[in-house]
Amino acid sequence: MARMKTTAPASPTAKPPRRRAVQRARTASYLLWVLVALAASVIVTRTYLELTGYPQIGGGDLHIAHAIWGGLLLYAAALLPLVFVNNWALTASAILNGVGAGLFIDEIGKFITRNNDYFYPPAAPLVYAFFLLSVLLFLYLRRTRRHDARAELFRALEELPDMVDGSLDAADLARLEARLATASAAPDPYVAQLGATLRGYVHHVGEDLERPQPDWLGRVRARLSAWGRHFGQRKHRIAIVIMLLWGSLNALVNVLTLVAVAIAPSLHDVSVIALLVTDNEARSVADVPWLVVRLTLESAAGLATAAAVVLLFLGREQRAITLAVFAVTLWLTTVALLTFYLDQFGAMYGALLQFASLMILLTYQRWYLEELPSAAATAPGSATQG
Repeated sequence: MARMKTTAPASPTAKPPRRRAVQRARTASYLLWVLVALAASVIVTRTYLELTGYPQIGGGDLHIAHAIWGGLLLYAAALLPLVFVNNWALTASAILNGVGAGLFIDEIGKFITRNNDYFYPPAAPLVYAFFLLSVLLFLYLRRTRRHDARAELFRALEELPDMVDGSLDAADLARLEARLATASAAPDPYVAQLGATLRGYVHHVGEDLERPQPDWLGRVRARLSAWGRHFGQRKHRIAIVIMLLWGSLNALVNVLTLVAVAIAPSLHDVSVIALLVTDNEARSVADVPWLVVRLTLESAAGLATAAAVVLLFLGREQRAITLAVFAVTLWLTTVALLTFYLDQFGAMYGALLQFASLMILLTYQRWYLEELPSAAATAPGSATQG
């Protein structure tokens, strides 16, 4: 009978194996702050410049572009988490990062043209593409996260400063203890010992810690969350159904309008049609290939939205919300990109409405269709979606 091969435990001085990167516990939250701040900075900047007649800071040969302020904010965003260990520094860094990136990317037209043309036509789709890549990164990182023991220990250590500051509620403490339970079952004895020690501390001391009043940002988030949950799942679902029905109807109207203008260009002079189609979009129907692509994509997004409504009525919420998220993402990644190229920044508000719809869908999914993590759900080596 062959002898079983045994391996001796690694010595404390042994060279540790190569470790892979670990995603933060609040990655989605930080990226959402970046996205909101990025979109808001571009919109506020464009609106302010339009209302004030595009003023310039400086005189003569001197012009202080707002891209400079964007660079300074990006520098501050990079410094904050290097200087402060508190988790609020990460939130502040995310907000400053979004605002700074928005101020910088807004002037991309000047950077890619010889005559520093701020209104260069391809600048709008480039700005949107930058925002879109950030949205896709947010969706990707939100969906996939490993829950092995080492990763859960890292995330628990990340949340401990908030526990010391007394800013964790009961659900946060339960989530922290679940992470440490996973870490304490790790095959690595060093990870397991640290996880077990911290779990005991959290279990016996966490709920008795003094809880100071949260800062203004924490109060705003708490009020918004409380208002949203008080709104209730039923009303939230009704709002989503109305939103999806409006989206599918709007897609149908847009498709039929563009087809009508393509068949009979003179129809664009009709007052009702002129309200639905801009001059740039009316001129774009002459480019048949691009028109066919846009109509196909917008029709697909509209059909997917309508199918999501049907699934909601059938009680298949998880599939319905997943399909709705796909439809909105398809619109943001394809239809909106083509619209931005044709209509410049006039399409910005439609894209923001779609982004707001995406956030509403993801919030409903997180609040009502995903269970809070537990020790069983975060077993060593498991990975979850969401």
